[in-house]
Amino acid sequence: LARQDPRQELRLLVGGAVFAGRWLLDRPVEHVVINGEFERVSADRLESLLRPYMGQGFLATPLDVVQQQLAEVPWIAAARVSRKWPGTLAVTVTEEQPAARWGEQGLLNPQGRLFVRRADHIPAGLPQLNGPEGSEAEVAARYVAIQEQLVHRGLSLAALDLDKRGAWSTAFRCASDRRMSISGWRAFSRRSTPSSWPLQPM
Repeated sequence: LARQDPRQELRLLVGGAVFAGRWLLDRPVEHVVINGEFERVSADRLESLLRPYMGQGFLATPLDVVQQQLAEVPWIAAARVSRKWPGTLAVTVTEEQPAARWGEQGLLNPQGRLFVRRADHIPAGLPQLNGPEGSEAEVAARYVAIQEQLVHRGLSLAALDLDKRGAWSTAFRCASDRRMSISGWRAFSRRSTPSSWPLQPM
């Protein structure tokens, strides 16, 4: 009788072990756990987005694709997806924090990104920012720069507007809750400080 090559037996054993190990690890996804505190993110939207991955292979589930789909959901700032053996996907959701109102119904986050164009609910007390399409980050950065210079004067910036010609107009709020404004000044000069701006009661 012909003797079998020991190396071939070893290859068969190793291949079988790898196959069995992968079969044990790549069990179907049976549970999805969502972590994070959120109020505006729709739970129904998350459920409908994650449902198709139930029953897929544990290792075959594309985590980067799931994360990208979650990141596109309104009010989600970031999403992280990880595997927990034997069959659970752990999803951590971070909700956007509105920092300013943009136009009539838009909301900007602290990085100046327009994350909602038509919000159903506008939180009270947000500054009002306006500008041409695509200028959100510029206006937000200008708002932060001005606001930092106003704090020591007991003022806060209530509104900032950039028009299509590049002219700016603002509205301030002082400690007595009285609104004051200036308008018509152009691209914020480095030599110009809040103490030199002519404030006018509204």
